[in-house]
Amino acid sequence: MKKNLTNKQIYLAIFALIILSILFRFLTLLSFPQSNIVLEKGEMMKQKDQETMQQIFVANRDGLTQVQVLLRSPGLEKNSHMKMRLLDETCMMIIRENNLRNAFIDSNNLFTFKFSRLADSANKTFCLQATLEPKDAKSVRFYTTTQKYFSYPAENITTGEKIDGQFLSIRPVYKNAHLWQDLGELNQRMSQYKPFFLKHGFLSLITIAFLVLSVGLVVVLITV
Repeated sequence: MKKNLTNKQIYLAIFALIILSILFRFLTLLSFPQSNIVLEKGEMMKQKDQETMQQIFVANRDGLTQVQVLLRSPGLEKNSHMKMRLLDETCMMIIRENNLRNAFIDSNNLFTFKFSRLADSANKTFCLQATLEPKDAKSVRFYTTTQKYFSYPAENITTGEKIDGQFLSIRPVYKNAHLWQDLGELNQRMSQYKPFFLKHGFLSLITIAFLVLSVGLVVVLITV
């Protein structure tokens, strides 16, 4: 004879699903932008439909998994697509490709080009190409920066336009090989400029205790 679930069991199951969904989303988003690059809203570089913009850059560590891009508002219009390609240093062989997407955070300017992790990207030169494939939109505007994060300036390879001293405002993002390494790096980054009791092991202990107590409190409230 089947036993019907009680309201408490249903609530607990729903709560567990919510917690697991949040945890899964957090782990999929856990990645680390290159810390020495600051995205800036400098001058603009206009790109029309069917044109391709290019920026050459060097990854400073293994685990390259996405590139962040700044576009001036309104960014990509609803029916437009920006085809992104990651190529080798010769700009000939495609390594990864995908569409540019809005970033997870609520921003009209930040977009991401995500792809499967490159395990051996450290100190390698890559060529980033962006091709506008519109249905309604006619153009898009990239932000540029004068900071010399890269060796070669941004270039519209369709028109040959190149602005000396201007680089696309982009930033490589990395992910470690294992989850524990990602959590360790997150701990390390959060520990910077904090007092000793909010660093490393202390921070981990406080975080775990907070999560356990928070989840435990909700479970108690549901079951009592």
